[in-house]
Order: sequence, then structure tokens, then C-alpha cells
Amino acid sequence: MTFARNLFTDIVQRAPRVRFGQVHVVNNVYRGRAAGTLYALGAGVESAIFSERSVFAYPQGSPALTVADYGGDHFRDTGSWFNGRPARLNEVASGLGLTDEVGWDPADVYDYRPFTSRSAVEHHVLRHAGAGRTHDHR
Repeated sequence: MTFARNLFTDIVQRAPRVRFGQVHVVNNVYRGRAAGTLYALGAGVESAIFSERSVFAYPQGSPALTVADYGGDHFRDTGSWFNGRPARLNEVASGLGLTDEVGWDPADVYDYRPFTSRSAVEHHVLRHAGAGRTHDHR
């Protein structure tokens, strides 16, 4: 399952919460208030989350808002940002007891090209995400 180039605004949890599967989360924008937010990415039982180059904007929040452990074991992030700075989500996940050995790489499964800058992710998602809008996922 892949969650690509979505806008998650003012959610408090489950974007997504993964159980029993491999999920790729790439180039999404998460924004909201730190107060009341529980987590964005939830690692559940027998899950492997590969997070890549997403933007998290939670003023006065900490990167701890990004990842939660619900019986999971595997989480890896590459290149995400939290409040404009490198997110270091692997450190957050490691502190929860999650390993960054997810056992798979989305690039081995399908062809895709993620945006590689925070501004490109935000520009694309804010312009194209939402009901009635379409965009090219390549």
C-alpha cells in the first residue's frame, strides 16, 4: 500500500496506522496543532513502514508527534522534514524500540520519483491534493 502526496490537516492520529503489511508513505504533508495530536504514523503488529520525504508542520511540537509504536517492529524514514528541519524520524522510532530494517525497499517494487525538496513537496501537495483534484503519481 502506498500513501503518496496527500494533505493531512488537523488529524490527531492514524495517517496511517499500519497492521499486518508493508506501507510506503511518500511526499505527504502533515500539518496541525501540536496540542491534541497523538501521532501521524502508527507502527502496529507485523507492519513495516517505509516513510520518505514527507513534510510535518506542527508549530511548537516535537518530532515525537510523528511516529507511535502499537506493537510494531519496523520503521524507516528517509529525508522527511519537521517544522522546516530534517525530521530524524529514525531516531524517534529507535527510541520507541522500532528497528529501521524494514526488509523491503519501494524502489525494488515499483517505479516512482519522489520530490526531494521540502518546498517541492509542499507546492505539489497544496496545489493538487484534495477532493476532485488529480495528479500524476510518477
